[in-house]
Amino acid sequence: MEQLCCIKEDLHQLCEEMERVKELHQNTKISVMQSLQDASDYLFRQAESTLNESKTIDRLIDDIEDKEKEIENLKQLIDKARKRVPLYIPIKDDAIDTALAEYLNSRTDPLAVPFTREDQGVYIFGTRKIYLKLDFGKISSKFYLSKNWRWIHAY
Repeated sequence: MEQLCCIKEDLHQLCEEMERVKELHQNTKISVMQSLQDASDYLFRQAESTLNESKTIDRLIDDIEDKEKEIENLKQLIDKARKRVPLYIPIKDDAIDTALAEYLNSRTDPLAVPFTREDQGVYIFGTRKIYLKLDFGKISSKFYLSKNWRWIHAY
């Protein structure tokens, strides 16, 4: 009988322990489920944000491509305008002036400082007086050879 009482007491303690474990499990389950829900909500918000940013990036890329096409079209219009209106118009029957005009009008970037003709072979370039002549069909200066025209690139 005593043994039966001990077994009964042990069973009662086991049942109480199982009840505490069950309650702990239930509380942990609720906590874990809430954490999973919070994490799921966070991930969903991040996914929405990433999707919106991706759409914005796609729109910006499209805008950039459109602007690049517009820039290219404008460059082509500028080139056409340059070809229609020469930057430098030579004096007729002046071989030096004609050669200078061919060079200046063939440049892709116009000079910041213009050439101004004073007389045959005499030009003002900025604040300098430049004396040009033709040597074997090439323009040369008293001080600078026009083969490379390095002196002109400073302007």
